[in-house]
Amino acid sequence: MYYKPDIDKVLERCEAFWEREIIDRCCVAIPVGPKMPYPEELGMTYEEYFFDPEMIAKRTEALITATYYGGDAIPGVTTYFGTAGHSIYFGGEIECRPNTIWHHPCIDCWENAPDYHPENPYVKLHDDIIKGLNQYAKGKYFVSLADNCSVMDALANLRGTQNLLLDLIDHPDEVKKMTGKIAPVLKDATLRHAELLRECNRGGTYLQWMHLWSKGLVHQLQCDFSVMVSPEMFNEFILPEIEFTCEWADQSVYHFDGQEQIAFLDQLLSVKKLKAIQWTSVVGQPDASEFIPVLQRIQEAGKSLMLFPKAREVEKLMGALSSRGLQMVVLDVSTREEADQLLSCVEKWTKS
Repeated sequence: MYYKPDIDKVLERCEAFWEREIIDRCCVAIPVGPKMPYPEELGMTYEEYFFDPEMIAKRTEALITATYYGGDAIPGVTTYFGTAGHSIYFGGEIECRPNTIWHHPCIDCWENAPDYHPENPYVKLHDDIIKGLNQYAKGKYFVSLADNCSVMDALANLRGTQNLLLDLIDHPDEVKKMTGKIAPVLKDATLRHAELLRECNRGGTYLQWMHLWSKGLVHQLQCDFSVMVSPEMFNEFILPEIEFTCEWADQSVYHFDGQEQIAFLDQLLSVKKLKAIQWTSVVGQPDASEFIPVLQRIQEAGKSLMLFPKAREVEKLMGALSSRGLQMVVLDVSTREEADQLLSCVEKWTKS
């Protein structure tokens, strides 16, 4: 790979991560570079910035050439239709903003709940973006699967979060019927996109923001909506989609968004085919290193563990956790020299 000469070794470590094995050290990605500029700074319209493969490739290469990919950091780009962006395949409108895409609800009542139509223009647009990026990226960087990551989060986009919370009580059957429609569409889109990208992704699939790759189909699961429901409702409405997804994905990682999701940890750990959990310390919450007993529970349950720690936390975390099946992405390093120094320390702290 042009922008990552040691990619073969990196991918070997990625495969070991999924199997809770270790090659020479735990996985650690330390990208050092600027943040992606906003569309206005690049002289692009929102449509060009998010939906034009040529413009996406242009801004991606400008960022990649200014970034040092330390350790197991993998250069790449993500196609983006917003979080749980597959909801747009069912209708509704999106609003492009400087660094995100916002979804406006379209289900005003359950009698008008939409169906999926393959001829939806956004389905073709997303496929065309992926096909275009596949050609621009080939041999230079990877192209990530989109943030199509949750059935219930997608339904929250379509219905509106407040309405959906009330529907769990007032209209549970309608909720389940709609999630039953969304789940296979998410599966089919993910399988189709992964196949379109295999050529430029070394025959595998890639998740950019986690710096993760697998020769099989790797899929990110999440349910940010879950932090507003009880464990009983999680079991009834959300756990089935997680179990369904883990059946068709070769490798699966659950995005654990904040300490509130500890309430559902036992349920997640009970899903045998869930391979990994990615811990996020959201703004205003303690660092990951303050939850070491919880992180140890995850590893003891046989799951790989992914963290986004601050550089100052790394030694403490590695001293308390197994290096097998451990991946860390460190984003608060500002120079190449700092990144290389931290990487040397990780090699020293790694436990077999």
